[in-house]
Amino acid sequence: MILSGVSQITLYDNSIVCPNDLNSNFFAQNEDIDNNSRAAVTQRGLMEINNSAIVMIYKGELSNDFSILNDYQIVIITEIISLETAEALNQYCRNKKIGFIYTAEFGLSSFLFSDFGEDFVVEDLTG
Repeated sequence: MILSGVSQITLYDNSIVCPNDLNSNFFAQNEDIDNNSRAAVTQRGLMEINNSAIVMIYKGELSNDFSILNDYQIVIITEIISLETAEALNQYCRNKKIGFIYTAEFGLSSFLFSDFGEDFVVEDLTG
């Protein structure tokens, strides 16, 4: 995504890097374990890939007040959240015409849900 011309991205992940993150976070290194947040190491890596993009970190708490998302064009969730939260977040984004992607992986299994609203049309006939 950072290479596709996105001019600004905001990361939210307050979790501190742990040894398992070295298997799934391309940017995490041994010295990050117990020292840096996953968002901080991802920010560092994304800025190296595209130094013209603005990569920010949101460090606040998320709540059921999703109004913080109003200035975004797309929201991407990559961690497991409750079904109720996912549905509420998707409905909020849909009402505000904000794209929504929810994806996660469990070892060899994964899922992806995307909702870009009723006006979004896929024109790739071969999928």
